[in-house]
Amino acid sequence: MDRSDIVDLIANAAARVSRDLGESWTYQGEETGLLSGDALTSLTMVSLVVEVEQELEDRSGKQISLASDAFLSSTRSPLSTVGAFADLITARLSSDA
Repeated sequence: MDRSDIVDLIANAAARVSRDLGESWTYQGEETGLLSGDALTSLTMVSLVVEVEQELEDRSGKQISLASDAFLSSTRSPLSTVGAFADLITARLSSDA
């Protein structure tokens, strides 16, 4: 699974989760926000992280936890944009390889 696959996975999961929870979110590229402005609510973000973890496990066969102390204490949230979230996942997948 390469980074572009991960970006697609995040964008599709975010659109699906936001739609299921009655929110409006549209992917407009890797700089599309996940946390601020017109982005997703906290509940939707939690659902998105769970959805992405499950999809990654289904596709890679590896159980990957995206939440961690470093993740929660980061000065720039790895969930700020689709691209930042993809960078986090890419790093986690390569460190587990």
